[in-house]
Amino acid sequence: MEPSMIDEIATSLGIDESEVLDVIGEFALQLHKRALEYRGDFIGEELWSQVSPQAFFHLLGFLDYFSDRYSWSRGDASEYLLRLGRKADWAPFNHQMSGWNITRSPHDAGPDEADVI
Repeated sequence: MEPSMIDEIATSLGIDESEVLDVIGEFALQLHKRALEYRGDFIGEELWSQVSPQAFFHLLGFLDYFSDRYSWSRGDASEYLLRLGRKADWAPFNHQMSGWNITRSPHDAGPDEADVI
């Protein structure tokens, strides 16, 4: 069996798997928060200067793959999460969004902020 992504990162960097999980979790939280709060082109104006060129290149590559592979609409992420677990599994993370100054564009229409992923 192939090692998990977390195993590979921990081995490659010589750090503990729990540290890898903590860093990835915090990165994902900050990425989510900053993207939702940013007014403008977050990826082109902000993100590229806050991560390494390697991270930016591969993140854009992932987004390109994702957009080609999936045809998601607003709210699909919530539906996907519920297929992978119960609301109780994901609810503990929803509180992290309280207090975020979420920017909505005029074409955004959908669930209440409490339901935004």
